[in-house]
Amino acid sequence: MKYVVIAIAMIIASTATFAQPKLKMEETYDWGRVTPVETKGEAHKLKARIILKNEGDKLLRITSVRPSCGCTSAPLEKDSLEPGEETALNITLNTPSNNGPITKYVTIQTNEIQHSTKTLTLKADIQRPLQLSSSFIPFNQGVVGQAIEGAMSITSYAEEPVSINVSAITPGLTIKSPASVVLKKGESYGLTCSYTPEKTGPFTVEVKLVTTLADYTDLSITGYGMAASADAMPQKVMGVTPAAK
Repeated sequence: MKYVVIAIAMIIASTATFAQPKLKMEETYDWGRVTPVETKGEAHKLKARIILKNEGDKLLRITSVRPSCGCTSAPLEKDSLEPGEETALNITLNTPSNNGPITKYVTIQTNEIQHSTKTLTLKADIQRPLQLSSSFIPFNQGVVGQAIEGAMSITSYAEEPVSINVSAITPGLTIKSPASVVLKKGESYGLTCSYTPEKTGPFTVEVKLVTTLADYTDLSITGYGMAASADAMPQKVMGVTPAAK
């Protein structure tokens, strides 16, 4: 009788060991060398559909999907999988303005007992023929009624010379750098503009670039800044040096 009880216990333990959910998925997704055709909008986003499968023999519950940064989204189509069932993560990655390799992560939590946390690594090598120093034009903080400057640089990595024509879209925005320039490979252009805000608070401006580079013929760049009232700003911002005490 003793041996029968032991045998039954072993069978139960064996069943408990093998009757488990098990998530199967790619550990790394690499887009390889990527040349975004825009600096913003849908065309500069990388997308992928990652398959997740329950290879166990018990219900798999996906309890959490957490991208490592706000530049990545990973909505899940279904969070409960029966044995043998599949679902997918629909990955969208916003590409940065800089060139070079990037690596992002998505952490997935499940009800697996031994391996409840798994990580998906996302990789890409961004190579834009025109590289912006920033995804937007940053403006200095200034005063309502006074000109505030914003600046950024544009570098060409294209094999052929690229002609760039710059124009202001927003009323009151002035382009202070040359409005037309030709860049050879490795050369940079410093874009400087000036804006005089009419009211306090944040402001947004828009600059248009027209180039001779395929897929980059018409680019729109947004600028952001903040304007305060004259009374709220230190005197040095107004161009006045406080008297020494």
